[in-house]
Amino acid sequence: RPPVFDTRYRAAAQGGGKLKSSVIKVATHLLRGRSRRLPELAVGPESAMMRDVFNNYLRIGWRMLQADYTLQPPSVAGLRHAWDDLDKAFAPGGNASRLGPALMKLLSPPFGFDYNTALLLFAGWIGYHGGSVRISQGGRLTKPEVFDAGLTKSAKEFFKYIQDNRIALERHDPSETERVVRAMLDSLRTRPHDQSDALNLLDQLRGVADDERADPRLRQEVTNGIEQFQRALDAARKYDKDATAIDKAMKTDDLRGLL
Repeated sequence: RPPVFDTRYRAAAQGGGKLKSSVIKVATHLLRGRSRRLPELAVGPESAMMRDVFNNYLRIGWRMLQADYTLQPPSVAGLRHAWDDLDKAFAPGGNASRLGPALMKLLSPPFGFDYNTALLLFAGWIGYHGGSVRISQGGRLTKPEVFDAGLTKSAKEFFKYIQDNRIALERHDPSETERVVRAMLDSLRTRPHDQSDALNLLDQLRGVADDERADPRLRQEVTNGIEQFQRALDAARKYDKDATAIDKAMKTDDLRGLL
């Protein structure tokens, strides 16, 4: 179990709104790979508990954050065991697996996490692995922001959201991530897509472009590809809109108004 969450935190976890909101805020930034921004986002006396969570616990106690707040696997034995269990549940190259059972396992022996600590560990795990993780909902690939809807109230509600919405994960080998990204870019450029599939691909690629941990050259190539495809998509939408208007005008003898 987490070795440093003391009595004050365990009591607060039963109903302390300040702890719950601090955990949610920290977890949100970890999930998005923005751990290095935590100090600049937690300023002022109202953010004291948030600073306590990521400094005294995640950085010093758990050793899940380096001195510059970069994520790393925790070196504390009990936490590392749980981290490794997530690695095993979502091994690189495996099929997509439901996330709910893997998270619920953290609440039971031998791990013994509560909802808050389990969420923080999972968020750190996701943030650390970054673009190698693919997320699906009900069997359909989706973007990382799918987690946001579960981060509105508490860690416990996040667990319920994951279960209810059939969120699943799969993980690429890190060496395969760039190949997968380039394949998505190639798919956008060379294959026809309906609008829904195209938007889904764009969302995934925007996640790569926004990922500060990704290779800068790859991020720039992805950004260029997104902009190019977005221009083509906008042109196609304009064409469809103009064609619809012309068709309607011809049917109503109002073609002159379009000329």
